[in-house]
Order: sequence, then C-alpha cells, then structure tokens
Amino acid sequence: MQSADFAKFPGDTITKGYDELHFGVLLFRLVADACSALPTKIEPTVED
Repeated sequence: MQSADFAKFPGDTITKGYDELHFGVLLFRLVADACSALPTKIEPTVED
C-alpha cells in the first residue's frame, strides 16, 4: 500500500487528499478502459 508511506507525513488531510486523488485517477482509467472496449460510437442508451 503506497498510502502507508504517505501516512508517515504529518497531517491527515494530506494523506486523505492523496488517497482521493489516487482513487479518482484509478476510477478515470477504469472508465476510460471500459469506454475503449465499447464500439467507437456510444449510443445514448447503453445495453447491459
């Protein structure tokens, strides 16, 4: 866990902010990968 390394620094707000930012990046990449797997033209109604 990389978050454990940042936990050593003083200030929980810094660690919390980093965790949220890192999660946002992972979530963005996950969505980007999912979109790239779909056909190039994304329909308004996506079939499950």
